[in-house]
Amino acid sequence: MTDQTFDPQAMLDQAFEGSNATKIINIPEGEYTAMIQDLGVAQWVSRDQTKSGMKLSMRMILDDQKAREITGRDNVSVKHDVMLDFNEAGGIDTGAGKNIQLGRLREATGLNGAGPFSFRQLEGKMLKVRIGHRVDGENIYDEVKGVTKLS
Repeated sequence: MTDQTFDPQAMLDQAFEGSNATKIINIPEGEYTAMIQDLGVAQWVSRDQTKSGMKLSMRMILDDQKAREITGRDNVSVKHDVMLDFNEAGGIDTGAGKNIQLGRLREATGLNGAGPFSFRQLEGKMLKVRIGHRVDGENIYDEVKGVTKLS
């Protein structure tokens, strides 16, 4: 179906047979080569509304044929968020114990030098990610548990 022939109104009326899946097929836990895409910065608020802040969000696109076969997806990706700490001036805090996840991400992509850095430099960078699972009730979610340089 091309954009020229796609009719959103007709799609609303189109009937189809069968039921839809309600559970995702998880990526097996392990290490994968990945590429960073879809960078964004967003505000977050905790479930209990007592904490808030800013986060750097991205997709880790896995380059792994076995993961594609197991999940049944052509594009296997995991959403990854990095919570951000700010200094008193409103900039990214580079002090001791601050922005550790960001530092590890920059280190894994070769961008943790002393020179200027912007989040956009991460777009398209390759790295190794460790995928694990988080259980929330009956649902199991894929998560990035760690990042390292490609070997």
